[in-house]
Amino acid sequence: MSHYIHTPDSFSPSSDRSGGGGLMSASIRCDLGVFSCFHGKEDKGPPTDSFRKIKSRMEVYYDEARVRLPLQAMPELADCVSAGGLCFGLADPLSNIVLNAVGLLVHRELVGYKPPHRFSWAEATTSMEATQMPGKSYSGQLAFMIGYFRHLSRIQAKRYLHIASYDLALAINLVHHDHQGCFPSSQQHSFLPDGGKTKNALRAAAIRAEHPEPNVLARLMTAQYPLDMLTAVLTKLQGTETLTVKDLYEVKKLLSNQWPPTQVNMNFWCHPRDNNISLNFCHYSGNGSLQISTGIGEDRVAQITVMDQSHFTGNRCYISQLNFGNEDMEANLSKCLAVATAGSWRQREEPAWDDFESLPCEHILSLKLRLLDTIHAFYTNALARLPIHREPQILRAILVAGHCYGPLDPVSNIIVNSCWYDMAFPLGNQVQDLDLPHLELPGWFDEGASLNSLKLPKGILDTRSMSRLESRSLDGLVAALRNGASMSLHQALEFLSTSNCDISRALLHPSIFSDAAKVAKHPQYVEFGSFLCDLHRNEFFNKLKPSHDGVYRMDNVTLSQEALYRNVSDHLLTFVHGRSPPKDEAPPCKLIVPAAKNVVRKNSFVWEMLAFLSNKIDVVLHEYSYKHPWEPAFHLDVICGVNEPSLCGSLYHVNFLACPEDGTYKRTLFFAELWVGSMPEKLSSCSPVYNIDCTGRCSFCEKNGSKVVHPPSGGHFGDLDGSLDTDGSHGLLGSEEYRFKSEGLLLDTDYVYFDPARDDELAEALNRFHSHLKKKNSTKGRDVPWLFIKKDAALEPGWA
Repeated sequence: MSHYIHTPDSFSPSSDRSGGGGLMSASIRCDLGVFSCFHGKEDKGPPTDSFRKIKSRMEVYYDEARVRLPLQAMPELADCVSAGGLCFGLADPLSNIVLNAVGLLVHRELVGYKPPHRFSWAEATTSMEATQMPGKSYSGQLAFMIGYFRHLSRIQAKRYLHIASYDLALAINLVHHDHQGCFPSSQQHSFLPDGGKTKNALRAAAIRAEHPEPNVLARLMTAQYPLDMLTAVLTKLQGTETLTVKDLYEVKKLLSNQWPPTQVNMNFWCHPRDNNISLNFCHYSGNGSLQISTGIGEDRVAQITVMDQSHFTGNRCYISQLNFGNEDMEANLSKCLAVATAGSWRQREEPAWDDFESLPCEHILSLKLRLLDTIHAFYTNALARLPIHREPQILRAILVAGHCYGPLDPVSNIIVNSCWYDMAFPLGNQVQDLDLPHLELPGWFDEGASLNSLKLPKGILDTRSMSRLESRSLDGLVAALRNGASMSLHQALEFLSTSNCDISRALLHPSIFSDAAKVAKHPQYVEFGSFLCDLHRNEFFNKLKPSHDGVYRMDNVTLSQEALYRNVSDHLLTFVHGRSPPKDEAPPCKLIVPAAKNVVRKNSFVWEMLAFLSNKIDVVLHEYSYKHPWEPAFHLDVICGVNEPSLCGSLYHVNFLACPEDGTYKRTLFFAELWVGSMPEKLSSCSPVYNIDCTGRCSFCEKNGSKVVHPPSGGHFGDLDGSLDTDGSHGLLGSEEYRFKSEGLLLDTDYVYFDPARDDELAEALNRFHSHLKKKNSTKGRDVPWLFIKKDAALEPGWA
């Protein structure tokens, strides 16, 4: 919704974030949600057309195609239009029809497809008039919008398409405007490449639209073409003249110059850093390319050179680069914006914010879910920059109290806040504090382990612990802006979206952080708020900020995980030493014996599961390195999220961070699909996720709100190939529901990181829960299994 919100004078890097008094008086216009925000009054939004009206509006494109195409000279083209001439893609609707139809024609010629009979001109015209392509195109458009934009409801997708007159490229730009508040001039350069996200969504849309060759459509729309050829073809297609046979041959010539070329079925199994392989067989050359030589039989040797495709692209560009940034697109975008701000379906005068603060506005709901994804990326980046494997207590501090708000950027806030909490409130000896000296501990403990503290896990299993932490961080960010800048919920969320959750330059008064920490359920919110009040005046931390590539440097020297942790910890000593923590008036609440035993059992379970998954990951990571010899070899650093096992416990989706063995400091996020048990191990695989802001979809993980990040190109169980709900029936409210479920459950981390000296409220919840189990006699004569604990934990949602 268009409104004014107070912001700093500038978001430039030179802005001083060390100030301490209130919010600056400057303001900027925030135009998020222009096309989709109705403050919960969805019936006041733009109408969604009936299917008959949709078909009628889209038939206009096909009528124009029938008039302009040379069907009398090329009647076989009509069959390609009727079968594959969908009007969606990354060009304008008419150009999409022609490109998709000619693309199918070229494919059929290549594979030797012979139609049942040659069309006459009359048959061709009749075939196009009777086509079902408008309806199929609309189904494909909806599938693309819901599949590509993760947090877009079906009704929102329909409205964007309605406003865009069923021009998919225009609808995509409208969504980006609602998400970013503007039509960025550089957008056409950043839409592609995207790791295969758009290609995968187009393929899924083509499948939904019953295209006979979905890969053909997806590839031609996302390929690069020679700039001069692409410009000439699109200019001709976007004109008004009748197209000639020569024009269509130019289109065919263009489509035969797609880059990259069709992928060859070629498998690798080597690596240049394998000491058992001769350097003459696999080695790097002087220009950075990888040279591979191998015998192929019959006294023949194949020599392969592998290098980045940027060496070959030359003067090529994408269809989206020309279409998204041309004058027609800009004019259409401006027209849609004018209609949206002045149309009868929008309120000319906005009511007071409090009038609709509690209404379920789909735009704000979608915005909250996108912000949670952004915050998840912050935590992944923070995990990659800390020595979790060597200092597992830091992982405990992150999951318990590593909130991302404060006077620094979000990632730096997570790192500093977690290190501070670990130093100020270290976890004591759990075994001694639980008072279970005679409990038989698991066999991997050293002798006399009953007197030692439990070993902290070096990874994360249940993604819900991260989801809860991210939700609380978002609550803290919103509370800081609402209390410190008098923003409404709508205003605060939109500010966070435009500032990438960075409130460091909002110049909020430091005193507001105590209240924000309380809202965010920080376990030590009074001390934490006091710490943040002092932090903004520290010179070292005011300079602590990752560079544009996400790496921390000091005096132009890149900091390793250990060096960053050591520097932050050293400078935090002044904030921890000399401060007396508040004394508890009452002794801590002690756990009953069943609850105390389950703390130890949970710790054992997490260790065993991490070890089990680590062994599986080591195998697929080794296979990945040998199948991709041009990349560095990797080894597992830390597991950072696992979807609950499904399909009878035979399938796991896992995120983990891996270290390159070439000595560089940067960790890489990986996704792994692990099939275990009776399933064939060869199905297991892993792949890197290089851009966490551009990720794939998965029905397997999304159905239960899992925060596992998937590669944008798909290929995993549950991707866009058909199992994902591109009908949008799950809806935004379903996604939001999972957020609150994590808040009410007793999770593994509550047991594993239970602090007997401080977690009074959690102790009471655990005691109530285990007392309830005892009353039900549901565990008589046996231990409480892990899955049973988690399912029944919802009986006690009030502890947090």
